[in-house]
Amino acid sequence: MESFSVEQLLEQAELLWKDFEELEEKTLLRLGVLRDLLDSLHAKKSESLARGKREEAAQIAALEARIDLFRNTSKFGSSLKELLDAKETPKKRTRLIPEGLYNFIPKEKLERFDRSWEMTLAAEGAQQGWNFWSLDVCVDVRQLADFQSGLGSALKPNGLILFAEGREQDTTPQSEGDEAIWKGRWYILLKPKFRTPDFRVDSLPGASPKTEATYWRLLFTSRKN
Repeated sequence: MESFSVEQLLEQAELLWKDFEELEEKTLLRLGVLRDLLDSLHAKKSESLARGKREEAAQIAALEARIDLFRNTSKFGSSLKELLDAKETPKKRTRLIPEGLYNFIPKEKLERFDRSWEMTLAAEGAQQGWNFWSLDVCVDVRQLADFQSGLGSALKPNGLILFAEGREQDTTPQSEGDEAIWKGRWYILLKPKFRTPDFRVDSLPGASPKTEATYWRLLFTSRKN
């Protein structure tokens, strides 16, 4: 995948940030922008460390820490740059996960130490009345990152990826010449208007519908607070 500079990553996030300004669910969507930006920055930091650019890595780490302060807040300005450049500490907001959701997504999956942002997205999504779905897809492991990126783009602004996990660990090619297939399950938040989602998942890079049919399943219906 193409490597972007920190400045380019921030510019891309800023564009999405402004796109969501007029939407009712902008807080949820902007939390998603921050989560995805953090993921990209973390990858960039690892790249910088691998190249011996320790000063650059330290600067990225400081930016990551600043962004993480906004996970438990609820009000965002119209500019991402102004938000990150501001000196004040944001006020915190308590968000709660509906207990009924844990009947469909086990609590331990959401309470993992590396899924704090996903917990926040799930809680905010439930408060906004968005529904929780699972999506089973077989993906070529060589294009897994492209598929993930494509799915995230296809869903916006109507949905957000929470996280993905493997349904089976075996990714061994079926026979010589076959691609290695990952049987994945994506947990997704969607606006309540979607009853039979599609989003043309089968046409995304890396999707392998020939192996197994793509399958959407409604897990939990939220009530807007």
